[in-house]
Amino acid sequence: MRRGRSHPPRRRTQAGRWTFSIIIIAIAALLLFLVLRAKNQGTEIPQPLLLAVVAGFGAVTLLGTWSLVRALAEYRASQDQFRQMASNIREIFWTIDAQTKHAVYVNEAYETITGRSCQSLMDNPTSYEDLIHPEDREHVLAKLEEATQTGQFDERFRILCTHGEQRWVKVHGFPVRDRSGKILRLVGTAQEITAQKQAEDQVAKNLAKAESAPTGWRLVKDSVPSRQTNPLGR
Repeated sequence: MRRGRSHPPRRRTQAGRWTFSIIIIAIAALLLFLVLRAKNQGTEIPQPLLLAVVAGFGAVTLLGTWSLVRALAEYRASQDQFRQMASNIREIFWTIDAQTKHAVYVNEAYETITGRSCQSLMDNPTSYEDLIHPEDREHVLAKLEEATQTGQFDERFRILCTHGEQRWVKVHGFPVRDRSGKILRLVGTAQEITAQKQAEDQVAKNLAKAESAPTGWRLVKDSVPSRQTNPLGR
């Protein structure tokens, strides 16, 4: 069972605290406003009641503020946990905006695999396109454009690192949708598979040699004159 399944309840709890805080503060402010307006209009309000309303407003505001601060602290903690997890995996974790196709987030593996800094991508959110090998770029970008509509992206292609090295990556992406089903973002991973691709190519070459070997052997054999031998020595 994946641990990620416990995240939605936590997000709902955080959202509930945000909502609770805002509602409590709004109700307290509205109550105080109504009491003060009535007093300004000349309505006689007993002093104890006015003091109780003011004290209640202060208490409720403190309660709402405390809940709001707690929700904010938990949100920041969850963000820190996410960043720590993302920074410790070897695959690139990425997020792009589905409409603009601008990169929104990448983890530190982006620097390790591409040789480019994460900040350079944030400064130029479409610079990831320059990483794609020229021979693969048109196909990959077309598939990315298609993914903004279908939500599915699964491609293997070459990239060019800053030091000139060519590497193979396997990139998988899936959609983040709003309540209406519209794709807002694409998120996914990019795994370097250079060694795997080289091994696959070597296996393919070896298979090709093995398949062609019998044909070659027959050609050599047929080119040698046959010699019939009499078993009796005659």
